[in-house]
Amino acid sequence: MLEKLHKIENIIKTLITIQATNDLKKLFDEGALISRMCCKVKKKFRGEKLFRRLKQVTVLIKKLYQLNIPEVILNLLSAFENGMPTKQAGQWSGTRILAALHLIDRLQQFSKGIAQLIVKVLQNGQCWSEMNIALAMVSRVWILSKALYKSFLRSYNRYRPVVNQLKMAGSEWLPNFELPECFNSSLIENDKKYFSSSESEELVENPGSVMCRKPEPESFVKKRKRPGKQIRMLQEKRKHKIKVVKKQKCI
Repeated sequence: MLEKLHKIENIIKTLITIQATNDLKKLFDEGALISRMCCKVKKKFRGEKLFRRLKQVTVLIKKLYQLNIPEVILNLLSAFENGMPTKQAGQWSGTRILAALHLIDRLQQFSKGIAQLIVKVLQNGQCWSEMNIALAMVSRVWILSKALYKSFLRSYNRYRPVVNQLKMAGSEWLPNFELPECFNSSLIENDKKYFSSSESEELVENPGSVMCRKPEPESFVKKRKRPGKQIRMLQEKRKHKIKVVKKQKCI
């Protein structure tokens, strides 16, 4: 029994590698940089579809940050102090890892489509400085998400048999629930509207003119008219006006 307990504990300890943890931190830093860039150029390019896609990338990274997978693993390891953790705790941790895997796969495909769209804009010679920065950030996001996808998929395949060895205690967390045997990304791949790289051209009807369109007018509150100020400005204009006096003819 003790050997089995130590074996399960060692598997969970090595579930998330140090490299994966470092890649997650780098991914969160890239998400923060993309968010700051979008805030700085939102007045210039507000309403543009390309920058709305960049904002959606930051939303995906924020959701991944909120899952906090390293903290989930630490909470599961703390349960070994009182013996074997329950199956409910294992299922809860497994759903968090599976959700992170879905988000990473979604982020990988989505960033690839955005990168292809940015390249089309660059080929038309528009917004070189902004597009170069955006392409560099999105490329790093794609590289990190690709490495994290492989790492998390390997971790999930190792973790699922461990959950089946745990025992229920008390009421079930989710009735008739079992973690899926393998990760299936067919739903994401079939979603052509957002996530398929082959359909990245359809994100915008005319990708070449994506940054040429005038920004949409923002809703603003009209300032109250000040008639007194207008009267004073007219009086000052009259003061500085040169008066021309016609000479009278002498009889």
